[in-house]
Amino acid sequence: MSHNKIIKSALLLSAAACLATSCGRKSLEEQLIEESADFTLKQCPKQLDEFFTMDSMVYEEATHSRVCYYSIQGKADDPDFFPKETVEDFKENMTINIRADLNMKKLKEAGISFGYRYISKKTGQQLMEYTVGPEDYNGAMKSRTFNAKKYSTSRYWTKVNCPQTIEEGNVLDSMWYDSIARVVHYDFTISGVFDNDSTFDNPSAISESRKELIKNLKTDESVQIERDREKLDFNYRYFSATTKHPLLDIMIKNSDLQ
Repeated sequence: MSHNKIIKSALLLSAAACLATSCGRKSLEEQLIEESADFTLKQCPKQLDEFFTMDSMVYEEATHSRVCYYSIQGKADDPDFFPKETVEDFKENMTINIRADLNMKKLKEAGISFGYRYISKKTGQQLMEYTVGPEDYNGAMKSRTFNAKKYSTSRYWTKVNCPQTIEEGNVLDSMWYDSIARVVHYDFTISGVFDNDSTFDNPSAISESRKELIKNLKTDESVQIERDREKLDFNYRYFSATTKHPLLDIMIKNSDLQ
């Protein structure tokens, strides 16, 4: 069983655990406490696959965190299966999932953290834990590295070249790689007069920007070999320097480059 298979299974848990935070007289934290208890009562335990069972969800007021607990069974129920690198992979991919989840928008705007705890079914001991907080899901993605085996130079490239001013008000913060989705991400920060939603409301301008990105990728020899061999997609994301929220997201599929 590969680590990628385990990670993909874990990502399904995030969707299962999304809470609807309806408006009302109760505070958001009161809603989260009640909704977490209700979710646990009605949805748990829920076996997701042969390895993972979701046991409960709680809201911790002291840490402003919504925490999900899972039990691990089968081949994955082994401390040796979760070295530091694997835990980092889980957190990195869950962060990607949370950043893209519109159902969590209200929680993210409130600065809620998301905790994940994985418990051995054999021993009752915690095998893995991590928390995705505002510092992880806001602004440019703080990825630890590209896939080291396939993209060994990317850590050095980001360290040397970022932050890099592309033009006034446009700074490239990082380049990182989602090894599961096979997507290379470029994260930018927009500041100054361009730092507002109206800048990115023009469909024609967005279309022209997309065409220019496709043209550049087709002629960029530095990514050509990996692009074609690994069938990579490329994602360009622009974040507000003021609010840290996304302003524009342009995905270039590998099929667009053929």
